[in-house]
Amino acid sequence: MLRSLGCRVVAVEPQAECVASLRRRFAGDGEVAFGQAAVADWIGGGELRPSTTSSTHASMSADWRRTAMEKGYMPAEVWLEPIEVPVVTLDSLIEQHGVPAYCKIDVEGFEPQALRGLSHPLRGVDFEFHCELVEALEESLERLGELGDYRYSIFVGEWPDACGGELPAGAVRSAVGALEPGTWGMIRARRLDAATGTRRRVRPWSLAFRQ
Repeated sequence: MLRSLGCRVVAVEPQAECVASLRRRFAGDGEVAFGQAAVADWIGGGELRPSTTSSTHASMSADWRRTAMEKGYMPAEVWLEPIEVPVVTLDSLIEQHGVPAYCKIDVEGFEPQALRGLSHPLRGVDFEFHCELVEALEESLERLGELGDYRYSIFVGEWPDACGGELPAGAVRSAVGALEPGTWGMIRARRLDAATGTRRRVRPWSLAFRQ
């Protein structure tokens, strides 16, 4: 979708088979760059827990896995042994590729760690939330609030219409708390212009990553 809009995309993914699939799909497209790594608030290595359910359910978050097991979403037997993966920060990616206009974070409960590795106030950020992971949501909103003045839209499930209009951070907490147990989705953060509170023009390229 981002490529169809003319964006240059940096895609970061820690699982080798997923990176190989992406490289095949975008072979010859010089506007797509790949990085095989997880994203956190340190540079080096870390443990990723894959699962037998699908490649999209790999996680570095012990809290996310524990909640998934306790709620019966993903029982203990679906989790495979941890694998060692390279780890980078958003800041290190920005140092390499420049500041993106938009960043999508889908890291199964590891959103706070990813955002703590960011010191640039990006124009647009999407990150996943789960109703049961209140602390992760709080930490993500707090970190973005430290970086800039943001307004937030809540999307439930696989990107239907937004659940209400744009909200300040405090209202996001209340709105997510009122959702049905087990609800998950994405939160879109839009940075306001520091001087006028209006939208700003952005360069057309994006950063997307998943783990």
